[in-house]
Amino acid sequence: LEVSAVERCLEEIGLCFCYAVNHHPAMRFAVPIRRELGVPTVFNLLGPLTNPAGARNQLIGVPNTELTEKMVSVLKRLESNRILAVHGEDGLCELTVTAPTIVAELRDGEIRRYTVTPEEVGLAPGKLDDIRTDSPGESAEMITRILSGEDRGIPRNMALFNAAGALVVAGKAADLREGVGLAKDSVDSGSSSEKLRQLIDFSQSA
Repeated sequence: LEVSAVERCLEEIGLCFCYAVNHHPAMRFAVPIRRELGVPTVFNLLGPLTNPAGARNQLIGVPNTELTEKMVSVLKRLESNRILAVHGEDGLCELTVTAPTIVAELRDGEIRRYTVTPEEVGLAPGKLDDIRTDSPGESAEMITRILSGEDRGIPRNMALFNAAGALVVAGKAADLREGVGLAKDSVDSGSSSEKLRQLIDFSQSA
């Protein structure tokens, strides 16, 4: 989608996908280099730090535990408001239910680092194989099953955990446990599935 369409999508639907190349002119020169290198580079970290939307509240996955606090410290200097930088001990750059997650949090101008497990927020743990997919198509099918309520297993728990993180940084939930509860309500009520349908319809018609 063009930038103007993305802005309209956010206004009308309440969410949107921002492709870095379209929204950050400098990134269009970095993308071919990143593809050719095929390994993580500093550009993986620069995205959240140079967000052209000026987002002050972010849930960010980072590639190792040491970078969680560093990322938050830099974003604090850039006058961010609420940040969760996360890395799972299973290697995933997100809040994960297959291992403990290391979290660095910026809140009220203070930074704290802690570890959170799925059990602490009311979610059953699982294994990496439970959430593994082999193609974008399989991933899309998994997302659809989660939001429709068909999948009530580990993939759903992963989605709920990360939705909870987004709700926390948005100020909609006081903590991750409350965020999980709100995310469950959204999925079970059909609101999440309807929001996905609206996003798909908008993207196909824009």
